[in-house]
Amino acid sequence: AGRWPQAFSESRHWCFLRLKPGTEPVRALIEPFLWTWQFDAVDPKRAELLSSWVSKLIDGKVTLRDLIDATEARYHDELHQPKPPAFLLYIDQGEELYIRAEERQRRRFSEIVARGLGDPRLRAMMSMRADFFGDLMKDEALYAVHRLIKVPPLREAQLREVVSRPAQLLSARFETEGLADIITRRTVEDAVKDVGALPLLSYTLDDMWKHMIERGDGVLRLPA
Repeated sequence: AGRWPQAFSESRHWCFLRLKPGTEPVRALIEPFLWTWQFDAVDPKRAELLSSWVSKLIDGKVTLRDLIDATEARYHDELHQPKPPAFLLYIDQGEELYIRAEERQRRRFSEIVARGLGDPRLRAMMSMRADFFGDLMKDEALYAVHRLIKVPPLREAQLREVVSRPAQLLSARFETEGLADIITRRTVEDAVKDVGALPLLSYTLDDMWKHMIERGDGVLRLPA
């Protein structure tokens, strides 16, 4: 509707990196960078580099800036590709940092990312459940650099659009006319009792889409 923000002027050419913290967040942080280095999946060199970067980042011998420098050098010197104008790090399910990660790993991950954001080449976004915001407030390093964006809960009409609109845009259809409404209604009912209802919905829709692609019939069906 308005002018595209200057900060996103070259965003189509950014390098997008996605991770979930899991039990080893520092390792999870490095892996998406190394995947862009285009090693063969079974090349032992990739595993050796991953182990080395994890150890050195945890011990403070290198920084995220060093990893970005090395990634750009890999693009230029070995892959002969232009370096991206920026790297966007998307930390999905950020609450894992506080419920799955060992304390030293969690603390170092927060320190590494917070310090790394001083590099103008790096952007970061972390999504997390609202009930874990208290844990973020206790995380001194990440809290100091955070900017909060609140995402309000979806109402039934909005949820119905989330379920049905992508299929409409991509010329897919649901198996029965009322299936999208059934999925929406079940999700609304489940969300009252379980905060995991929306993630479960995303898994269900993703599964339906993958099976539709495999069949090649353009019809979205509930998993058997």
